[in-house]
Amino acid sequence: MFSEYAIDPESFSTWERLRFFHAALGFVNGRLVTRLPESFLRAPCEALLTSVNDAKMPQVQMMLEEIKDASIARLKPKWNEGAPWIANALNEHQRRPFRAVVGPGAAGKPFLVDPEDLHANHVLWRASSTMKVPKDPKALAQHLLPMLSQANELTIADPYLRANDRWLPTLGAILLGFLDKRAPDPARRVHFYFAKKGTGKESDPSETLDTIAATLAKALEGWKRQATLIFHGIASGGSERFHNRYILTAREGVSLHIGMDAARNSDDRDLLTVLSREVFDEEYTLLQRLARRRGSTNLTLDLEP
Repeated sequence: MFSEYAIDPESFSTWERLRFFHAALGFVNGRLVTRLPESFLRAPCEALLTSVNDAKMPQVQMMLEEIKDASIARLKPKWNEGAPWIANALNEHQRRPFRAVVGPGAAGKPFLVDPEDLHANHVLWRASSTMKVPKDPKALAQHLLPMLSQANELTIADPYLRANDRWLPTLGAILLGFLDKRAPDPARRVHFYFAKKGTGKESDPSETLDTIAATLAKALEGWKRQATLIFHGIASGGSERFHNRYILTAREGVSLHIGMDAARNSDDRDLLTVLSREVFDEEYTLLQRLARRRGSTNLTLDLEP
């Protein structure tokens, strides 16, 4: 679903290439560029300043900023400032493979690609916004790790979310992907959205939004040592419905077709879909609005170092 690329900064140094990569990269497109080195866009910016006319500079700066915002970092990359970029990228590829290493003149190995050879249907550049994944907590978290590990805010929304064995393994795997190897930070927040659904045979008549929030908070309270946890029980009523299942950060997200509960059969699969920017903005705002609906409940567990 999300493919990680190492791209030589020189590849961004012309107007045509910058436009190509700006349109193709990002979580929404399923292609992520790794910051190698951390200041990887400094040289292209300097090159473009001398080659692009003044009228285009606002666009150049906007595109570079958006590429930077959508880039990801590797944990403790081994980077030798005195070595060529390609040598460092190959070392990182050996440590944890990229989908491709892209750079001018790159050739000789199946994963090396010259930027001039890239196009939408190139075997190493194809991307899909949907993917079938096993309904397995670890598999789900692994597919979403590039998104989870870069975020400072996380939203988990499932109207059927409960503190039992059907949901807790998935919640634990997602939270581990989000918080693993990170220092405690009160500004890092996890929002959980749920509802009280129906009156079927699995429904507990004594269950309320407050009791669901309390049991979820108790089951997940160990994570408050690393982040602030906020539980939102959405009251029924009104014209706007809470039905879909999402895992969102503050900028991007995915929907799940079936839900986050554990598989009933070992071969069960779910369909993950990356949200477009328009759908993300609409659903992210909707969840915040529903949490303010009369009758909804909101419970916060503040970080406790």
